[in-house]
Amino acid sequence: MRYRITSLVIGWVVGVLSSALVRRRLKQLIISYAPEHLRRQIEEKRLEVVKTVRRFSKDFKSSTPTGEKNRNQSQILKHRDRSPGHRPRQTLK
Repeated sequence: MRYRITSLVIGWVVGVLSSALVRRRLKQLIISYAPEHLRRQIEEKRLEVVKTVRRFSKDFKSSTPTGEKNRNQSQILKHRDRSPGHRPRQTLK
């Protein structure tokens, strides 16, 4: 098990580093060989994708329940008896 976890962590680190290096190298190649108008188009598309992801995450956060509601629910569930023979006092929803 220890070998698998070590391999997973090492693989993850290598993957992240190689991905960052490939991205940086690709950006350098685009800058050195692409015409100016093409670089601007690529940068505009990248910024558009970033804005879309930020807007999506903002919408997702606003659609999730508030923290207070989650806190109250977790306290109720925390104090329930979960022994095998226990029947809940209130009806299940």
